[in-house]
Amino acid sequence: MVRFFCDRCDAEVETQQDLTAFTSEVGDGVMSSWRTRRELCAKCLEDSKELVNKFFAKPSANRRRAV
Repeated sequence: MVRFFCDRCDAEVETQQDLTAFTSEVGDGVMSSWRTRRELCAKCLEDSKELVNKFFAKPSANRRRAV
């Protein structure tokens, strides 16, 4: 029997379909310099959505500064 676990919280789930694959790839052009893939349970995916959305959101207009 195969057992499936969340990569973040190590909770066991019933089937592989209960896990969502989350992949992040960083690089320039065709070359990837860094890549990660995690399979998350529904609870961890919901907990991570806010963090990911904040990370990739545009900064607010009043916080932008010329460099």
